[in-house]
Amino acid sequence: MAKKSKDRSEKLRKLLLEKREEIIAELRKQLGDRASGDFLMRQDSQIEYGDKASFSLTEYIDQRLLEMKSQEVKKIEEALQRLEEGTYGICKSCGEEIDEKRLAVMPFALLCINCQRNQEERTRLEGQYEELSPYAESEL
Repeated sequence: MAKKSKDRSEKLRKLLLEKREEIIAELRKQLGDRASGDFLMRQDSQIEYGDKASFSLTEYIDQRLLEMKSQEVKKIEEALQRLEEGTYGICKSCGEEIDEKRLAVMPFALLCINCQRNQEERTRLEGQYEELSPYAESEL
């Protein structure tokens, strides 16, 4: 039993490290592309106003994507810490092991798929209740 647990831990550690490296490589590429784009923008003072607005929107989107990827790296670092503590891959709600297929897709998942679905359903129902409630906060 202990060998199975150790094998699973090693497999999950490898998965987390690979995912972290994949995201870091994406970040490096995006930062490199962005830096070269900024340089080109400064070099061309004849860009039309519409082009500048389009560039600004693209820059904003790129910035948001960078932030999201950075958050993913942070979540993976937290997952690696939980792995060291022996709590990684254990559902925070029911205490059962999270399926490795789920962790492969979402390596920083805190809930098993059943608990995640239940939580999403509760959130959806609470949202519907708030929409139907005559005492919704927006009306108070």
